[in-house]
Amino acid sequence: KTAILTHVIEWNYGTFIGQGFQWGPSSSNPSMGPDTVKTAADKVAAFARNRTQVYQGPVMIVWGSDFQFVDAVAMFGNMSYIVDYMNDNKATYGMHVQFATLSNYFDYLHSLKLTFPVKQFVDFEYGWPHVIPQNLTGNVTIQYQTGAPTSRSAHKMHIREVSQQHRAAETVHALGVATGALPVSRDHILMTAWDALGVTQHHDSVPGTMSAEGTYVHWGGADHNPGPACNQNSCMVLEDYGRMLNDGADASLQILAESLQTLAQAPEELFFSQDGNSSTLILYNSLSHARTQMVVVAAPTGPGNRPTILDSYGAPVVAQLDAFTEQLYFEATVPALGFATYYFDYSGSSPAVLPTVATGATTISNDKLKLTFSADGLLTYVDNLQDGSRVRVTQQYFEYFNSSGGPYCLIETNAARQLPAASSVFTVTGPVFEEVVFMFTDQYDLEQRIRLPRSADNIQCVHHINQLALN
Repeated sequence: KTAILTHVIEWNYGTFIGQGFQWGPSSSNPSMGPDTVKTAADKVAAFARNRTQVYQGPVMIVWGSDFQFVDAVAMFGNMSYIVDYMNDNKATYGMHVQFATLSNYFDYLHSLKLTFPVKQFVDFEYGWPHVIPQNLTGNVTIQYQTGAPTSRSAHKMHIREVSQQHRAAETVHALGVATGALPVSRDHILMTAWDALGVTQHHDSVPGTMSAEGTYVHWGGADHNPGPACNQNSCMVLEDYGRMLNDGADASLQILAESLQTLAQAPEELFFSQDGNSSTLILYNSLSHARTQMVVVAAPTGPGNRPTILDSYGAPVVAQLDAFTEQLYFEATVPALGFATYYFDYSGSSPAVLPTVATGATTISNDKLKLTFSADGLLTYVDNLQDGSRVRVTQQYFEYFNSSGGPYCLIETNAARQLPAASSVFTVTGPVFEEVVFMFTDQYDLEQRIRLPRSADNIQCVHHINQLALN
């Protein structure tokens, strides 16, 4: 059983004593000193005491707002002045103040063994966080805002994928410049991805129900993106973000391609490609430790055209085709901050295996785990074959209808309805992994894949929901 603690604070955009310190002192945002610290400390104390009417345990204050803490000296230097002053005057304020991460705060909160109200499922009120009724003493249910039903999973998945590409591009670009393989920095190209990820990661719970016209301008300066991709009334925020992410992905992949090709000293005809038209695949590990994991690539999979995957020594690698898409999976090991080269051989003797597909689902397993499913494809039990333990799992899917919201959060107007059973359930069996796939009807546009790699001790759960068509 999993519980989510939503110990949500009142919305305070910026700070209660000004918009922060890094943009320089002003009459409403003075630097801290002997003449200004007491006024600021009094505001901190009043802010905290007001919340004790509603919140149990220590009071958490989120300090700052969008894109602050770039100048850490200005922010933490002034904040530390206030914290030290309040702790030096405990007799006056009657409280202790300290910096903490979210994990520090929640670990301590859990240690107090407090009793919190429990909200089951997702049918409780979500509110626009600027409005807290009756000064925190009346209907406090509108304060609950976990972001659970406001998230668009396909959009979040796209953000995470572009972010992975961008981090890898940054690392390999820095490596190329540092070693001299890239004689000229290309970081101006990465600026497009920085812009796109900056706004989409910051606002990654958009329901997309708000017009983009006049809502967002580009972040940064004149050298960055020229602005939103569609600043017009007919364009929704989610569409705008989707286009910005696509631009960011193109920029990151361009840097990856140029840097990898230069570092690997590959000829131009082996230019990095993920469209299935290249016979060579160069894998790059941007992390500081070696990785062994399943790789997925696009590859032509027509009749009689199944490629054999060869490693850098020319030895065949076990590979598996996707049962429903033109993708190919195999397991690869790549050294820390290093490369591994694989080849597609369309005349090889060990072509990628087309998995078997059976209607319905009961169990899938490897030598570490066994998964049991209901008749409609929902996961029900996980058995650990190494220690004999069993975990019961319950899956339920709900959908909101006729709801509205702003750029950040959904305001629930009707209760969520549980979806009916999936229209199709399949069990896919192959040499690289087994998986159970369930698909709802087109009305709901939902697909779930519970995947169990042959050599892994973990379960992969893949969802495709609310796909947004983009040019």
